[in-house]
Amino acid sequence: MGKTAVDTSLVIAALLAWHEAHPPAFAALTAALEEGELLLPISSLIECYSVLTRLPAPHRLSPGDAAGLLESALRGNGRVVGLRAGAAWGFVAALDHESVRGGATYDRRILEEARAAGAERLLTLNGNDFRRFPADRLEVVVPGEAAR
Repeated sequence: MGKTAVDTSLVIAALLAWHEAHPPAFAALTAALEEGELLLPISSLIECYSVLTRLPAPHRLSPGDAAGLLESALRGNGRVVGLRAGAAWGFVAALDHESVRGGATYDRRILEEARAAGAERLLTLNGNDFRRFPADRLEVVVPGEAAR
C-alpha cells in the first residue's frame, strides 16, 4: 500500500467507538498500519488532541486521557511528519497563490505535510476539504466512498 497519511477526521472516528464513522475509519486505519507506512502529519496530531479535549459532554476527554489515547494508538505505529522551517515562506506564498483562506489553511497544511513526507494517499472523512487543492500524485481517499 505504500505511505498513507491520515487527517484528523479519520483518526478521531477510528479511535472513538461511539463515532458514527468508526467502522470504516477503524478498518481504513488498521489496513494502513498493516499494509505500509502510516504518516501522521503533526498538524493532524495536534488537531486530534484539540478535538478530543473539546468534544461535547459526555464524550470530552481530559487532557491526560486525550494524550494517552493518541500515544497508545499511534506512537510507535506511525511516523509523525511536518514541514521544515525553511519551507514556511514558500508555503505561505502557495496559500496566497491558491487564494486559501481561514480554516482551509489548516487542511492545506495537512496536505502539504503529507506530500512533503512522500505520502501516496491521504485518508480522510472530509474528501472535499482536500480535493479542492492541487494534490499532484497524492490520492485523497474517503473510506466507504466510491473511488474518485
